[in-house]
Amino acid sequence: SNAPAFEMNEVHRTNATKDTYTGPGTDKVASTTYINTYDSSPTGTPYDDQVEYAVPSPDGGSILACRRYDYSLSEVRFIYITKLDASANIEWTYRVDPNYQNGYQNEDILSVYQTTDGSIYMLGSFHGPSSQGSDLMIKKLTSSGTLVYTRFYNYSSSSNPYFVGAPRYASMTQSSTGHIYVSFSLMNSSSGYVNGLMEISSLGIPQWTSRIHEAYKVKMLTSGLIGVITGTGVTLMDSDGNGMTEISLPAMATYDVIDQGTAYYFVGSNGN
Repeated sequence: SNAPAFEMNEVHRTNATKDTYTGPGTDKVASTTYINTYDSSPTGTPYDDQVEYAVPSPDGGSILACRRYDYSLSEVRFIYITKLDASANIEWTYRVDPNYQNGYQNEDILSVYQTTDGSIYMLGSFHGPSSQGSDLMIKKLTSSGTLVYTRFYNYSSSSNPYFVGAPRYASMTQSSTGHIYVSFSLMNSSSGYVNGLMEISSLGIPQWTSRIHEAYKVKMLTSGLIGVITGTGVTLMDSDGNGMTEISLPAMATYDVIDQGTAYYFVGSNGN
């Protein structure tokens, strides 16, 4: 009953590419630095080091969520977090090797987030054998790259006891009061996709979980509300996951929302 009212103000569309667009809001690139995010692979090896996600760190550096893909085996060799300083020099790297024990396959990485206390959270997926399916995986590191814990989160139901298929998306945000929220989109073989939001403690213990359609990304808004970016807009709720309000943009695939306090700007595509 207290849900705020929203009105569509204006829509801007561009067909420009990253190479030709010179309209308002573009920034000049001051310099480009090429780095080996992990090491120099021997010439001829079929490896591809991929940065899946990157966030700025308070010291002016960056935190990169990466993976090394092996094209000869068609699989991820390993995943890792690389911490860069403000000059793009590598400070440390935390590596997660594939776990092939007892038939388990490997891990993959989805995103990374740093909380206000300096802790770094690696969000990814753990692929197990068909009898156990796959889990959403969260690893917590210290600011210097030391592992604190690893947690696995599994969706189950009476009709489908195992979550089969890797998590598609996962993201994290933190409120001004220290609450940590994780959005997830999980592929389930019997019921399609299981999407939602959960609050976890600093120890990784779930506090509550809420089902949301197509939860791609979660952000804290200036109003204090939680904003979950979905495939067709954003779902708003309070810090306890209550009072859902959906802002729907049915003709637009939404990728992000920019909160300017008095207005929300949606970034997306209409498929054209």
